[in-house]
Amino acid sequence: MIKAETKPIEWVVMGGAGKLAPENTMAALIEGLARGVDHVWLDLQVSKDGVPFLFRDKRLERTTNARGIAHSLDWKHLKQLDASDGHHVAAGHERIPALTEVLDWLQSADIRMILEIRATDRMLARLLPALAKACQQMPRASEKLSFASGSTTALVRCGEVLRGKGRLLIVDKPKRPILLAAQEMGVGSVGCTAMNWTEKRVRNAREYDLEATAFAVRNCNDAKRLIKVGVKRLCIDDIDIKHRYDSSMS
Repeated sequence: MIKAETKPIEWVVMGGAGKLAPENTMAALIEGLARGVDHVWLDLQVSKDGVPFLFRDKRLERTTNARGIAHSLDWKHLKQLDASDGHHVAAGHERIPALTEVLDWLQSADIRMILEIRATDRMLARLLPALAKACQQMPRASEKLSFASGSTTALVRCGEVLRGKGRLLIVDKPKRPILLAAQEMGVGSVGCTAMNWTEKRVRNAREYDLEATAFAVRNCNDAKRLIKVGVKRLCIDDIDIKHRYDSSMS
């Protein structure tokens, strides 16, 4: 069994506040911060006219009051939509936030942020220059950012534009050829779903100087198993998982 390390468990809350507020919105960030969340995972896309914005799905239907493909619209249309439409709690109207709005808030917020880049190779040509500009204009926020993607192209180009920023490669299963590729790219972490992390795979990741990140952690038992095999960063969409784990360990 992998020996326990002194590094504390890092809980990352998906969408800003998990299920407590509409994902990828300012309301979620404010709610998460109020509940003691110190690390969030958000999703980054770019509009047809080159404005980076926070939104998870390719299509709009699940979480907004509109239909269609999100990145095919100009920002003037996207910013008018209600991003709380699909949420189970009546949250009131919530806009899709632009990246600049989120970074402006992040400058003074005691929280860290992973931005998952959800863009095709073609879209990166629009996204990365705008992302780099925003980070340069708000360095206090930029210091709290890291980036994730399942696209090696996105991570390589992100590293070229945003030097020194942490990067995380999302994979289905962390097999050795993938780990080697991640190491050669200078990626610091590799992430996959909770069910695909085993003690052997965590050990393999460490051999390549990669941190193991688990997402889709469904419950406290998942968390305990992952921590036992050596995963130290857990991504959850239910904040109560952290509270139940902390209670069981006290």
